[in-house]
Amino acid sequence: MYSVKKLKYCTILALAGVIPVSLLYFSAYFLNYYPLIGPFCSTAALIIANPNSNFCNPKNILGGDFITIFLVIFSANLLNDHNLFVFLIIFSLSIFLMSLIDAFHPSATAVTIVEFFVTNNPDQMTFYAFTSTILMCIFAYFYRIIHKRFIA
Repeated sequence: MYSVKKLKYCTILALAGVIPVSLLYFSAYFLNYYPLIGPFCSTAALIIANPNSNFCNPKNILGGDFITIFLVIFSANLLNDHNLFVFLIIFSLSIFLMSLIDAFHPSATAVTIVEFFVTNNPDQMTFYAFTSTILMCIFAYFYRIIHKRFIA
């Protein structure tokens, strides 16, 4: 049996997930661009499940997502090639750079995959990815404060 405290805690976590996912959905709805909802929802789940993790620092979210977005834009504009070899180079390079600057964010690798294989409008994808990254950083910052004061 689960304690009442555990059930209350899990309910609060589930309700907290409604906020970032709703923001992501409405931003995708207005931009008419849905492919990146999945990776950013995984970021929201990571923030909610373990807000004190290093992966949930706004620095890691910004650093990881911006690195992957930049690399995909670079490959789309300069290389203009979407084959497996280019994807593996971008994927490996994004992990290398995230580790190098100590801003590793696991969901950013999923952003790389979606951006690379689904992107047919790089400008729209870039705007949505930057907007979603900023929303997730703001959510991570305030959720950490709320979690420390009221939930934990």
